[in-house]
Amino acid sequence: MYGRYGLSHREAARLGIRPLEYVEVEDPDFANEARYIPPDLDDLIEGYDLVWTLTIEQSYAEQRRWDEFISLREIIQNALDEEHEVYGYDNIAIRVETDNLGTWVKDRGRGLKYRAFMLGAHEKPCWTRGYFGEGLKVAALWFTSNIGDVYFFTKDVVYRCYYSNLADALVVVFGRSNVFINGTHVLMYDWWPPSKKSIHRIYVETSPYYKVVFRKDYPDEKCRYVMPNTILETPEGEEPALYVRDIFVNYFRNLFGGWRPRALYSYNLWWVELEPNRKNVQSSSDLLAEMSYLIVSSPDLLIDLLEQCIEEGEHGGTRYFELKPKYFEIELPFSDGIDRLTDYEADVLFDKVKEFCDLRGITGWAVESDLEAVIATGHEGGICLLIPFNMRPLFEKVPKAESFVIKSILDSTKGNVIDEKYLGLGKRIFLAVYRFMADKIAETKVVLYDGKRSYYDESKDVIFIAIDEVHEKRKFIHELAHAYGFKTYRSAPDVSENFERALERVAANIWDITMSTAYGRVISRIYAGGLYATRKDPSEFFGFYAEYYGNYQDFMFDPTIFIIPVDEDRRIYGFFHIHRYITGIPVEDYYMEFVGKRIDLIRKIWLRLSREKIVTRDILSELEREFPEIDELEMFPMIDTIVSRFEYIENIYYYDLIKDKYVPIL
Repeated sequence: MYGRYGLSHREAARLGIRPLEYVEVEDPDFANEARYIPPDLDDLIEGYDLVWTLTIEQSYAEQRRWDEFISLREIIQNALDEEHEVYGYDNIAIRVETDNLGTWVKDRGRGLKYRAFMLGAHEKPCWTRGYFGEGLKVAALWFTSNIGDVYFFTKDVVYRCYYSNLADALVVVFGRSNVFINGTHVLMYDWWPPSKKSIHRIYVETSPYYKVVFRKDYPDEKCRYVMPNTILETPEGEEPALYVRDIFVNYFRNLFGGWRPRALYSYNLWWVELEPNRKNVQSSSDLLAEMSYLIVSSPDLLIDLLEQCIEEGEHGGTRYFELKPKYFEIELPFSDGIDRLTDYEADVLFDKVKEFCDLRGITGWAVESDLEAVIATGHEGGICLLIPFNMRPLFEKVPKAESFVIKSILDSTKGNVIDEKYLGLGKRIFLAVYRFMADKIAETKVVLYDGKRSYYDESKDVIFIAIDEVHEKRKFIHELAHAYGFKTYRSAPDVSENFERALERVAANIWDITMSTAYGRVISRIYAGGLYATRKDPSEFFGFYAEYYGNYQDFMFDPTIFIIPVDEDRRIYGFFHIHRYITGIPVEDYYMEFVGKRIDLIRKIWLRLSREKIVTRDILSELEREFPEIDELEMFPMIDTIVSRFEYIENIYYYDLIKDKYVPIL
């Protein structure tokens, strides 16, 4: 008897599956309840042998808010999994039928085993529809506790599921079938769905949405099986729907509420996880990412979406186009989908979008309601397209409106490189900092010119800084990001993902440079007026063993024109900070004149002091009379230091602006 059902005596005892003849001795009423066969099933069922009371109560299905639709859906998806396993995805041919007995779900699979009624008894492969391992049991529980019995005819066996009022639990009765079924036929006895449509919509093959307009087979990170994902045409008058693994989940209006526009297509996705009630997805962002990937994988469907959403408008007499959010898909996170494309697929997609724009004469795009971009583009003879923020990655090969305007201005206006020698120190300092940053981050040149806007010229690998924008650091950083992005990603137009990544890396590099002690010294020297500052170690920068002096680092950050190293207290004395005194144009000429006068005076005074046997501070009065330029050149404090520490002085140095190093005077 046990062998008919694939059971051993020991296995039956372990699971609590008992012969009805034994149960009858203990509980005749329960045995009679289990043996019941409706009159209209007499021809199909010969009789019953075993009974199994499952430890699953009615509340289990109620807590998960199951209903007849969800329960039928679970039985259908088990049938689909079975045929999929045996015949392959494209050869599934299950049937859902109704007759005078009730509703049937029929498959041609390997047949049902008793273990299918064990809650969580086994794990199905990750690609299956019923991989939760509980759907069949809970479906049977809901039907038997709310409608009536469920019968599973498989091979020459029948399993009757009913909810026992005596045991207050789901009961499975093992019986002999009078008909041989090659597969499994499930009967929801004495139950008929409200309409055929409610059955047909459950399975994508029989639903009104079945016409596939695009299919892409691919695996998931968590499950490496390649499975189909499709975009479906939504017939006129039907609601766009979401199917997951061929099974109806919900209408989009129910998934996201009424605040989103209607979807253009329906979808059958494989790698979206559902909540236990199978009516909602676990992660809306995952769902949107999968939809995005399918849409961008089919450029023709994407263009169809754009064509249905684009509208022509006018602002201030300027013609423009706008992509209106008429359909749900236009709000998808397109960057998520594009990131998963191959380089070739992405290139084809971007070409299609560019062609879409070219056909309408669109020369640049801006985000949503940027009417200033509309006016600026129109002023330069172009047409602007306003797009939702999330659609920016799609327009990789279409210039941003701002880029179009800049290029148009540069193309129509002659710009000349400016001789920086005649610029004030303030602008020279900014340019020196820009050059240092550009060289370290992108190995790119920086040139000042008399054009209207700053820009990066890819062909020359030069950042052109407009003279009126020298002080606007953000514009330099913007163009440096273009240079970095072009060299790193080959293309980095405004607002593109490449540009955003480049801008992030440039910002990080600037932070690293400014926080670095070595580079920070260079930047500080530039801001102090050291226009030709470069990275140098102390010995190269000072020309003597600077580490001997405790305060040497101060003079690497903010160089002065003169320093006096002395032995007495290991200190360096500085005077005439560059930034405070250099105001002439050209800077280099003024600097050399400023420094030259003071060098000459120091040498004269040093020679004068060297002739004295003893040098005391009393000699200062004589020096002021002999050298009246001391006051004129504001050098009294320095001369005072020279006199007071004369016997300890090793040498006197001045900062060489061009060489960016200290040079001895004596």
